[in-house]
Amino acid sequence: MSVSILSCGKDPYPKFDIKLPSGFETEVYKDGYNLLTASKYVNGDIESMIELRYSDDWSFSTFSNNTYIAEMLKTDKFEKASSMMFNNFKVQIKEKMYFKNLGYCFYSIYSGDYYANNVRVTNVVVQFVKGDKLYTLLGSTFPENFSNYHKQFLNTFETFTL
Repeated sequence: MSVSILSCGKDPYPKFDIKLPSGFETEVYKDGYNLLTASKYVNGDIESMIELRYSDDWSFSTFSNNTYIAEMLKTDKFEKASSMMFNNFKVQIKEKMYFKNLGYCFYSIYSGDYYANNVRVTNVVVQFVKGDKLYTLLGSTFPENFSNYHKQFLNTFETFTL
């Protein structure tokens, strides 16, 4: 499934295209700073999610993508921001990675228990700065399903274009 979003007139949202994996259903489409949320259901329960978000904070106009990646790798800013949502937060991977269509990105895998419901999830996060905006691509699933979805998340993120 390919999702194409075209900007018309005064639409403030960035236009993008992404090819979602089979079985993922679009749930949120352009709401606030969330461009897209798609979920995969198994027996009526969400097993995995893909989210696309952006931030147009003015600060993203003051530095390059490479500067952002370097800052995220050498500091604990990512950990501090993510741990606000999770208990028992643990980063497994934090590195610079190249993605087709995106170039170099900040790439991380982490796990944590949501404060709201104590459910443990593992997330793949890909972030990059482009056009004075920070884009975040997020794949989320339960730890026991992570090995089944990790490659799917990466393949999906490679199809993302602005």
